[in-house]
Amino acid sequence: EHLSTKQIHIYVSVMRMDTIVLSVVLLSVCCQAGTYNYSDIELHPDHMPYFLNMYKELADECVKEKCPLMEFVGRKGCWGYEDVCPQNDSYSTPSCPGDHRGWVPSKKDQIDTFFAQGDFGYVAEQQKELMVMCEPNFAADSSLLCSKHLRYCQGRNIKIDFRDLNHRKEPIRYKMDVLKECQIGGYC
Repeated sequence: EHLSTKQIHIYVSVMRMDTIVLSVVLLSVCCQAGTYNYSDIELHPDHMPYFLNMYKELADECVKEKCPLMEFVGRKGCWGYEDVCPQNDSYSTPSCPGDHRGWVPSKKDQIDTFFAQGDFGYVAEQQKELMVMCEPNFAADSSLLCSKHLRYCQGRNIKIDFRDLNHRKEPIRYKMDVLKECQIGGYC
């Protein structure tokens, strides 16, 4: 299929903390003659301001076209892993009830540690380490970026075959052989 009138972006984000968590977000934004088909953006309305703040060019286009998402344009909000994301605009604010003693010197350190290890701070740290594993040759080509030890990856137009995972007898926690040869592919 020729991708000049329709582009499908698959954002695959794989994070490994205690177990492997795969979150696959399929976002389809169709482009024809410089306009977007906004009905193809399938997100919960609560997430729309965060999405539009990440994709400013789409928000600007929406304002010009008076698109159906106008009510979400200009609202504050960021996920928490972006370079510029004030804590009060972040999607979640970590809270650690109870005593902080024994782990860290202060309550603030406890909250900061939680954010860095189990919230969007972890994502931000992994994104700082991203290295190119598969470089695209053209706009709709495959790409894959991963952090050290492949703890976090983000890719586009990548095929990952997880069928063998259903048949594994042992847990995949801390395993290095989760994907075999030919189970991950694209145009790299």
